Amino acid sequence: MKSLTSKVCPPAIVKLLNLKGKYGASDKFFTELLGLLKKMLPAGNEMVEKTYQAKKLMRMMGSGYKKIHISRWKVDNKTHKVYENIPAKAWRTIDEKFPEIAKDPRNLRLGISADGVDVNSGTRHHSVWPVLSVIYNLPPWLCMKRKFIMLSVLISGYPGNDIDVFLEPLVDDLHTLFETGVDTYDASTKENFNLRAVMLWTKRLPCTSILEEIQHLVSKAKSELAKCFPGKTKDGMNARLDLAELGIKPELFARQEEDKTTLPPAGYTLTNAEKDIFCETLSNIRVPQGYCSNFSSLVSLKDRKLIGLKSHDYHMLMQEFLPIAIRSIMHPPTRYAIIRFCFFFKFICRKEISLQELDKMQLELVVTLCLLEKFFPPSFFDIMIHLTVHLTREVKLCGPICFRWMYPFERCMKVIKGHVRNRNRPEGCIAEETIAEETIEFFREYHKTMKTIGIPPDKHVTNENEDGKPLSAGKSSEVSGEVFQKAHLYVIQNTDEIVPYIERHKQVLKTKNPGKRIALLENEHSKSFAKWLREEVERELAISKDSVSETVRWISYGPRATIVKYEAYNINGYTFRTKSNDGIVYQNSGVSVEAVDLHISKEVATTRKAFYYGVLQEIWVLDYRFRQIPLFKCDWVNHKAGGVKHDPNLGYTLVDLNSLGHKDDPFILASQARQVFYVKDQIDKKLSIVFRTPTKNYKDTYDEVDEEFSTVIHEHNDNILPRVNRRDLGNESQNDYYRTDCEEPI
Repeated sequence: MKSLTSKVCPPAIVKLLNLKGKYGASDKFFTELLGLLKKMLPAGNEMVEKTYQAKKLMRMMGSGYKKIHISRWKVDNKTHKVYENIPAKAWRTIDEKFPEIAKDPRNLRLGISADGVDVNSGTRHHSVWPVLSVIYNLPPWLCMKRKFIMLSVLISGYPGNDIDVFLEPLVDDLHTLFETGVDTYDASTKENFNLRAVMLWTKRLPCTSILEEIQHLVSKAKSELAKCFPGKTKDGMNARLDLAELGIKPELFARQEEDKTTLPPAGYTLTNAEKDIFCETLSNIRVPQGYCSNFSSLVSLKDRKLIGLKSHDYHMLMQEFLPIAIRSIMHPPTRYAIIRFCFFFKFICRKEISLQELDKMQLELVVTLCLLEKFFPPSFFDIMIHLTVHLTREVKLCGPICFRWMYPFERCMKVIKGHVRNRNRPEGCIAEETIAEETIEFFREYHKTMKTIGIPPDKHVTNENEDGKPLSAGKSSEVSGEVFQKAHLYVIQNTDEIVPYIERHKQVLKTKNPGKRIALLENEHSKSFAKWLREEVERELAISKDSVSETVRWISYGPRATIVKYEAYNINGYTFRTKSNDGIVYQNSGVSVEAVDLHISKEVATTRKAFYYGVLQEIWVLDYRFRQIPLFKCDWVNHKAGGVKHDPNLGYTLVDLNSLGHKDDPFILASQARQVFYVKDQIDKKLSIVFRTPTKNYKDTYDEVDEEFSTVIHEHNDNILPRVNRRDLGNESQNDYYRTDCEEPI
């Protein structure tokens, strides 16, 4: 009751504004809500009654913005806590030329992006142009998040060639920050310092250099290549007339047959049967939730074409699924050229890139472009395809592409467009909502119970023991003693503090059984270790209670007889679901684990690391009283019976999910699990291709999963570029670009 009789303090208003900004409530709705709350609270409360009053209160606290005509300028400097990051070549060059800026890691390295947002359906004159600034010396998982993408300038309408006039206030601010800096308070050291800044590069601004224009090349090149597949195509009559005009590839000239014109099949032409395979492969893909769009909704099996692909869908198609969709179809030389092109983009979009590998990939790209020129018509080669040769140089200069591509800025543009309530005054709506968000985020630093707007919450947060958290209701169950003991044995054998006891027990068995084979000793160890461990720990506790840690004490004692089963679990940045809970759209049951195998040959024991692949069947949680430990019970693919294969040509791992093994060892710790998903192989229907899933946590995911913007970035790439004999690059024959095995002219 005390909270009801207390006067409402400003933090309550800030929290309400937080909800308004987070869910996009209109000013009219918010005014009515404030009025209702004021009436519900005790008399004499200080709750404001209107949205205008709440915003006015925030402006009194220091937040706000200025409307600037092109004849007036403003200075509005902002401060942010920054961290040192690993620099790219451009970064290092600036540090060398301006050591006075480089010496303090708190000095800002900025990137600028501008693009139009069409707030009304119609001409470009109904658009606004937000100019966004991003801080690159924040931690990598924060610098591209919405909270740290700053709206610096908001231009009304289409600026055209006069954008330099509109940007002059921002340029003046940047010049001040670069030349003299501004006095800034550092909350961590509790002292003032001189904050300076330098702009590294820009995006989507008129009259920029080639280096700045090719920021969007990745997406454009992918969409251009996709046009050569079922659906919209660049191979038509005009393309064949171009060949006739140039006098090249005469076998592909358009042919007049009676009353119709036919186009001979080129190397990239797909037969109807191949189109069916292509579309069925994509339609049957099931990925983990949040990985990408549901491709079954992007494929029309009836019409044999792709429909409704967005930029991120092209991104996923090019990097991940196009190589497997054409794995067994198409003219082989053309297929290999396309796959090489796909693997190039997958390589440069990694989080970590070696400069030595980058140099090799540049040489391979030149070969790939030569191959594409042999196989594809001249109309395919617009400026976007040719400019791919600059991408590796750009990566060298500016670092990984994932910190400069369009996806984070498009996410931010989508949010900005959602701020518009009055379409006659979109600039005012955007400015008001942006200032409200920034104020809320400022006050959040002093009220930790408030949730951030600009950084999504971590859906995969775990406790200090990294045990994850269940996503479904638990069901208590009792299982057979044999399976229960296998689960307990796996826990004790994978607990670090138990390792000395494992070695001691093996030595005891070896002493009692001299001359016994190693394989038999290992088998005896598995059978008797749990009981021996409990007796050994009880003996040590009888001597001294301080000689045994709490972990060893409770693990050796064993778990409660009743286990709890779940159907879904979050851990390691993944969302796992049991096979029975997968559904028909997503596949969250694929599991991989890296294990150490023991191999015994001629009484010599050796170990080696290996990856095991399986399907999650049950999720158990064992209660060891001091701690609950989750385990995954899986069906594992049999390594020994050829259930796991390696494609020597493209580097894919293939598994036979029907060839099961390791049935005596079905458990792993949930903390050891890595998520994978499986796609049916075109060549051998019994096999499935393994795709590893990058971790998803607050660094990479968002409040509500939006497939269009849920960008997948891999840490490494196991694929192999198809080999090409470079001596054949200068030689051209009709077999390179003309299909003699296809009897279906276009």
